[in-house]
Amino acid sequence: MREVHPLIEVIGSMIQSPNFNHTLHRTFAPCIEFMVGPRRPLSPPPYAGNENSNEVQSIIPKALEGEIARLDQRFKVSLDPVRPSGVSCIRLLCWLDDKNLPCVPPINIIVYENYPPANPACIIPSNDYGGTSFLMCVKDVFESRMMLMPVRFTVSHILDSWEMSVRQAVALLLDNKDSIANN
Repeated sequence: MREVHPLIEVIGSMIQSPNFNHTLHRTFAPCIEFMVGPRRPLSPPPYAGNENSNEVQSIIPKALEGEIARLDQRFKVSLDPVRPSGVSCIRLLCWLDDKNLPCVPPINIIVYENYPPANPACIIPSNDYGGTSFLMCVKDVFESRMMLMPVRFTVSHILDSWEMSVRQAVALLLDNKDSIANN
């Protein structure tokens, strides 16, 4: 005759219980969630949308649509409402929404019809970035970063360079304040 352990007896009786799954979940879910991370919900089914959304989706290349969907939440991107008709490019209006950075004016990114083989272009409005020394510094740093871009780059590269330009301008501004305070 086999020796039966009390723990195995309890587990055997719990398996018969209707609350077994609930008990397992309460017992092991916090540990598993800590080790693996929180459970991700299934993605919702694709939105069918109305006629206008289909028109907008036909304008945006799939590669660009996927890239924008994968952008970090600190970047807000929308189609520029001042889009001339008959033009084979897309103008994006991009904002940087980071609570740790100062608010800066948006930039315009022009994405050509044959994107991604054709690099996007970026326009920083001079009237928006000429108001303060900080904004002029952001513009200068960003333009120098754009000159150092690789042969092929994407919208994500431009947005990351823009964010780094803002961070660098903040650092330069803080360094200048420290040097003035020390003198």
